[in-house]
Amino acid sequence: MARSTVAGLNARLLAEARRVARHEVARGAVLALLLKVCGALLGFVLFALAARSMSPAAFGTFAAWFSAMSFLAVLAAAGQELLLVRSWNEYVHAREYGLAHGALRFGARATILFAALTSFLEIIGARIAGLPASLAWAAAFFLVTQTGLLFVSHAARTIAGIPSGDGHREITWRLLPLIGVLAALASSWALTAEQLFMLCGLGLLVSVGLQLIAIRRALPEPVRASVPQSDHKPWLRRSFRIWIASVIEAATQHLEVIVLGVLIGPLAAGGYFVAARLTGVLTMAASGLNIYASKATGTLYYAQDFAGLQRMLRSMAWIALCVVGGGAATLLVGGEWLLSMFGTAYRHHYDLLTILLASTLTSALAGPAPTVLLLTGREGAYSALIAVGLAIRIIALFVLVPLFGSFGAALASAGSALALALVLNIACRRLVGVDPSALSLLSDRRPHSVARPGTACPAGGSGA
Repeated sequence: MARSTVAGLNARLLAEARRVARHEVARGAVLALLLKVCGALLGFVLFALAARSMSPAAFGTFAAWFSAMSFLAVLAAAGQELLLVRSWNEYVHAREYGLAHGALRFGARATILFAALTSFLEIIGARIAGLPASLAWAAAFFLVTQTGLLFVSHAARTIAGIPSGDGHREITWRLLPLIGVLAALASSWALTAEQLFMLCGLGLLVSVGLQLIAIRRALPEPVRASVPQSDHKPWLRRSFRIWIASVIEAATQHLEVIVLGVLIGPLAAGGYFVAARLTGVLTMAASGLNIYASKATGTLYYAQDFAGLQRMLRSMAWIALCVVGGGAATLLVGGEWLLSMFGTAYRHHYDLLTILLASTLTSALAGPAPTVLLLTGREGAYSALIAVGLAIRIIALFVLVPLFGSFGAALASAGSALALALVLNIACRRLVGVDPSALSLLSDRRPHSVARPGTACPAGGSGA
């Protein structure tokens, strides 16, 4: 009985694999995935070489500040990156080109304003805390350029396509700092955190410029010729909900390194950062699939093609299972050697790496539930769920880190990731009617239409 069950499961997975290989959705998802993997590998090489060209204390300082500035960049983006994706798909599909044009302008202006304000407050706060002015200004430059890339890359992906949006976001910006780090190693020049931030900021600035050119060239003629229209009240309401969700999600990504840097010191933050960079390769691979989901979900949902939406999510779940599972096995086997690439001082973090790997696997195989909820009008429910998850994670961090140090931070991350993935997928199935997780490969469950927030259930929305 058990043998026949396993044989049936294998047959189902094999049939799904063949269908995915022939599906156009899979080809688009694979492109996004490859760009993310290439970007993750470039990032790994960049930070590994940077760790070798810096003292452990300097690299730990950079790691803590890098996590803090990455969090502040999401704060400064004010939710405009995902608001544009949602608004553009909705308005273009409805041929409301003036509103699509207005949403693009609204997002760009809001991003510039909040990026400038956040960087100004960061400099003031750093000076009040007595931190070096050079570090505060270099980090502010990185903060502004990273905020710009967050918005512009989403706009470029939506308007000009994945190669323009994610090619520059994942690959181009990392090349310049990588060249600088290689030059420092070749000349035996010890890099400082300030210098590395400047190199990263310059790479981000170049990428933003190239994406702006791509957007200008690819802007549809009906949108270009339209008079920009505004709908500020719903945009502000949606922005706020998306912003809350994005900030909480960013906090869960960067919180451990920041807390370790504050409570224990830069050396502990640097070690955790290195282990997280390795598992981050899998996270970025999974987010490459989520990027494709952000491009396709809005289009399919607002076209009321629920069956197509579920097929797209199932295809991505199969690809994630293969790629993330293979990557996890690679890290388990070669983790110690990969850690040693950052320097011999980081090799003993293998046990920490395995705990973080469990957290990453859980989140990756849970699928793009956050993207589906955010882009289908369920940003309020998503924000509430991840706010509770973040509160639990913070409590766990401040309880476990003083007791177990970096291991306590990793345990808090893994436990909260498991609970949040379960709750978000239940919410996605109940509120949107689709299953974005890898479990959808084991089920013949058909999608069903769910009413959009504030509307009646679309007629014939099941699409089955």
